[in-house]
Amino acid sequence: MNIRPTLAETLAVRPEQLTGLTPVEVDRFNLVLSEEFARVDAAIGKACDGIHRALLQQKKSIRRGRGYSQVWPTTLAEAERTAREHLKTGYQPDELTRVQAGLHVEGAYTEKLRAAVERLDSLRAERKSLTDGPAAVLEGEFASRGGWPRMHLCLSDGGHIHEGRWCPSIGPTTPTTWLPEVSGMHWREAYREVIAKNMAGATQAIMCTKCYKDAPTEWTEKQADPTECPGSRTSAWEHMTERERRAHYGRAGTCPECGEKVSVTSGYKFRKHDRPQGGEEAAPEQPPAAPPAPADGAPKDNSGIVVIERQPLKTPPAEEAPAPKGKPGTAPTQLTVIKFLKAAGFQVSRYTESRSQSTPSGAKVDPAHRGTVSVHWHEGDHDFMTRMDQAGITDVAKMPQHPQASAYARAYAEALAPRYAVRTEGTHVYVSARTELPARPKGVPTASAVRKALAEAGAQDGRVSVVDQPDHTRVTVGDEERVTAVRAALTEQGWTVEESENWQHFILKITGVAPDRPARLRKLRQRRTKEEQERASRAAVAKVEEAEEAPEQPAPAATRACTCGARDHASCLCSLSLGEFLAHQRARQAPAPPAEEAPQEAEERPARPPTHYSRAEVAYRVGMRVTYRDRSGFWRHGEVTQIEPDESGEMRLTFLPDAYQVAPQRRAPKHLDNSPGKRRPEHNPRPWTVPLDDRDLMRERTD
Repeated sequence: MNIRPTLAETLAVRPEQLTGLTPVEVDRFNLVLSEEFARVDAAIGKACDGIHRALLQQKKSIRRGRGYSQVWPTTLAEAERTAREHLKTGYQPDELTRVQAGLHVEGAYTEKLRAAVERLDSLRAERKSLTDGPAAVLEGEFASRGGWPRMHLCLSDGGHIHEGRWCPSIGPTTPTTWLPEVSGMHWREAYREVIAKNMAGATQAIMCTKCYKDAPTEWTEKQADPTECPGSRTSAWEHMTERERRAHYGRAGTCPECGEKVSVTSGYKFRKHDRPQGGEEAAPEQPPAAPPAPADGAPKDNSGIVVIERQPLKTPPAEEAPAPKGKPGTAPTQLTVIKFLKAAGFQVSRYTESRSQSTPSGAKVDPAHRGTVSVHWHEGDHDFMTRMDQAGITDVAKMPQHPQASAYARAYAEALAPRYAVRTEGTHVYVSARTELPARPKGVPTASAVRKALAEAGAQDGRVSVVDQPDHTRVTVGDEERVTAVRAALTEQGWTVEESENWQHFILKITGVAPDRPARLRKLRQRRTKEEQERASRAAVAKVEEAEEAPEQPAPAATRACTCGARDHASCLCSLSLGEFLAHQRARQAPAPPAEEAPQEAEERPARPPTHYSRAEVAYRVGMRVTYRDRSGFWRHGEVTQIEPDESGEMRLTFLPDAYQVAPQRRAPKHLDNSPGKRRPEHNPRPWTVPLDDRDLMRERTD
């Protein structure tokens, strides 16, 4: 067999098939089997982490050396034992813990825990089948022949060649691979014939000194890089000034070999650096070229001197102006990507932002590796369980992927592409820094200018998002009815707009200005001035009409005071006779007749419920709405149904809650958001009775 066997052939190998094979052909099976073992072991590691996550555990940081490491709070054995006990007893965490973890559906915690345990058990069974099956067959064939020389290559940076995994320099998690082409060969012959010719140049592999103690020095030591300066990794103390030695940051010294300023380690050694690149020597100056010899038929003057006609100078073509270059790109961070996606109108998941302000489903942003950020759409537990119930599937492992996950990934990639280098793999988008950002065309407005223009036109609301891109300004509209108004407002400003859409948003890209933008702006100003004048004239007309419709007040009659001091003649008594005057006095002294009683209303007004006051002087009565913070960290909102004293005489208030939400922390750190959670309806309301003076009782909170 001269070719690499497939995985199916390796899993079905039998002892009788290996009888006539060479050690090289037998170890090719071992190579394929080791790759399968590596895949299963990696899956087991992820399944072990899944047990911890199903128990709602979070990693914590511990100090190791100069840095920190993220570890689980319990060992795998403890976590596995706890998970099986929870499944056996039907344990459920408290309501606050389940809501914060996104497990809103009853029984979601148990289903998630059972799926994690079953996944780990299935992978362990798969590994045991590989160990008891093809691995035992290949090891039996090796033992029956008395063994033969083998070599393993370590896959880490600068890895060595070992005789086997028993070498003390190889750890349990060190990645290695088989070298079946040298199986059965002496290590000297293998190095000369195969490794030195085909592999050393690519992998820079060298022989392990613990496995091959008799190997020559040039086989065990890594060859020096020809571009590396000889002063690398040498002592720098003698080549540093006193001020440079005392420096805490940016410690550097002058390399004696190349004369360059090189950074120094904490042990005062020069770091690895390259030799200085010498500039090219200037070419020697060439003497001016002699003029060309005249031809035989060249014209001559009377003295016989050859006349050389002067040729007109040719003007070199004008060089085209270089295209404008953009700014260099910056490496994305988790925070900058989240901020951009929110500004672009995308919803982020609760794993990305505060759990109290985000929906369970949305964009999840994670750091992939150094300088790269991963973005994918995360489906919340509630949405996942709802889709699972609609599909009629009871096994979590059999649930298909969300049909819109790939569409979300394409939308994220389209929005992030102008800013970053984007690579899409399935439903994940990997974002890294661009070498150079695209140049921004002249006249492209900023996002603040676009928002101001939309606000003046009345087209700016919560469904419109505006964000700056390197080469354009992106306007995202989430409602089809709003697109027409936004497009009209941008066109009136004289901006050129490119339209596109995805399954979630309508996208308008402002890429420049139209040639007739000044004329459009003049027309827009004239129209707005005319509208303001019309509004002012309509207001003036309405004011005049209101004044004309108001009833006229009669002007007071002119009066003349009497000589007796009365204000007018009607109140003057000078012209009355004696009898008339006495009758007038008797009428003033007579008692007034009793006033008629107003008829009593047929229906009396209902009595208002009594008001009770707490020690904090807060008024409560039956029918008003209150909010109570329970001991589990939730706000319960409901209507007061009863306020009565108990047996001891203490006033107690009873209310029926109809909604709840996660309450903010009492003492939250200043750098964290402490907003309350989303209000949710109460599915199984029951009356709550609390003391009237309880400090957790308050009037209804509406935030």
